[in-house]
Amino acid sequence: MRAAGILLLTLLTSCTTSADRAPAPTPPPRVLALVNGTPLTLDDLSPALLDAAGASILREHVLNQMLSARCQAASIVITPALLDAERLALVQTAGPIDDPAQARALTDRLARERGLSDARLTTLLRQNVMLRALVAPTVDVPPSAVAALHQVRHGPRMQASVIVVPSANRAAELFAQLRDADDAAFNAAARQHSIDASATTAGALPLISPTDSGVPLALRQALGTLTPGQTAGPILLPDGYAIARLTSLIPPTGTTLAQAREPLTRELRARLERQAMDQLAMKLLDQAQVTPIDPALGRAWQTR
Repeated sequence: MRAAGILLLTLLTSCTTSADRAPAPTPPPRVLALVNGTPLTLDDLSPALLDAAGASILREHVLNQMLSARCQAASIVITPALLDAERLALVQTAGPIDDPAQARALTDRLARERGLSDARLTTLLRQNVMLRALVAPTVDVPPSAVAALHQVRHGPRMQASVIVVPSANRAAELFAQLRDADDAAFNAAARQHSIDASATTAGALPLISPTDSGVPLALRQALGTLTPGQTAGPILLPDGYAIARLTSLIPPTGTTLAQAREPLTRELRARLERQAMDQLAMKLLDQAQVTPIDPALGRAWQTR
């Protein structure tokens, strides 16, 4: 009897051990959609999704991890107030907005238009807040830069139109045709021949300051030799050859540097912060040790 009991205990123990070692059943594939009644699973879409967006999403996760560690080390706490301020900074690029509720509504609409979920929008805003908090103490706005921007915005400026074409010969031909033409003929030629984005506005450019380094020097110098109604060319530009016409000279606005210093300083600070934020993000991504295991994600990450 004792031997039989030991044998039964051994059999029961063996059965329990075998059951414990049995592999768990494989869950069925996750169905994402039905196409004409045929299930489309995550496994079906995963390679294409990783190729299309895997690198971008992985980048966000890597950057979020690196930034969180940096902020923790610097005792930086991301508060709802900072997120609201970032929303304001985002929407103020389109115009002056001071109401956090309005900023929230506009960023939510922008997110919907771009197919971003609320969670992902919050993640991206949070990353911006962390980046800005980390670089802000290092950003300095030189008074000379404020004075230079004041001159560009409020000093004398030129209203001009351009026609940009790929070759110097074509530019010379157009210059010969349009040198003594009126504004209407020049505008029509700009719409027809120019490869510049300004072709949609008949060649008209935003107001140009003689000191604006954002405008090619060759174009500023050529316009500076003209009187309203005159045309210059061909002018070598980074994207082709231009014919330029000076439409009018705009006098200074009358706004003094003292009056404009505060808003111009804010604008320059935001610009310099953005540059520093981009540089820090690239630096952190380069420092991160990322080893994609999935082949499709690995290909996307290597070619990002």
